[in-house]
Amino acid sequence: YQRRVRGRQFLEAREWEGVAPLAWYREPGSLPMTLFGLMTKAALRATEYHGVMTREWGMNSTLAGCILFFLPLIGLIVAFIVGVCSVHFALGKAKPAELVGMQRAKPRQPSGGASGGASASGGASSSGGVSGGEEEKKDR
Repeated sequence: YQRRVRGRQFLEAREWEGVAPLAWYREPGSLPMTLFGLMTKAALRATEYHGVMTREWGMNSTLAGCILFFLPLIGLIVAFIVGVCSVHFALGKAKPAELVGMQRAKPRQPSGGASGGASASGGASSSGGVSGGEEEKKDR
């Protein structure tokens, strides 16, 4: 079914009541249509700038086209990087979910003493690096 508007006849006969409503993405105020309108305006403005650059400034047409393509692209990339950096500095570095609330494990230090100092190989003693006094405290 094509939507054809026949002006006054369409309105006077109230034919608009029989027309099916538009899908949400085709409504004039929806986000896709708003973005489409903004892109259309940008394309028309770029065409005007291209004409000024070639006719009034005497610039090569290809050079003007490259400038009009790459300049906004570079601007968007810089704006994106600045935005990401500002959010990063404002909120801090994100932590993985499994590390939230956890503390780093402290490295074990070889304990000296009568019941088991460090062995010759540099590893922990047979008691797992825990001295006898600490082992007794844990058992209580």
